[in-house]
Amino acid sequence: MARRAMNAIPDPFTPITSEADWDDKGWAREAEPLTAAPRLGAVISIRLDPDNAALVRHAARLLGISNVEFVQRVAVQAAAEALAAEKQTE
Repeated sequence: MARRAMNAIPDPFTPITSEADWDDKGWAREAEPLTAAPRLGAVISIRLDPDNAALVRHAARLLGISNVEFVQRVAVQAAAEALAAEKQTE
């Protein structure tokens, strides 16, 4: 069997020393802006003691929704009420 010649792969850790080297790599000159998908939101973690966790599970089950959806609804409702009450005191 004939052996194929192996092309040497340049060291990827060799620093770029000129703009020409940068262009040879085909790298972008400016970073692309990052955008999150609209469906993504903030993650807020909470810790509940066992009694409160059971209370949330039971209430969610009664409403036929997940624990997460229950906590989301209640948190948003409470936040809206707190902001409305703040506006009334101003």
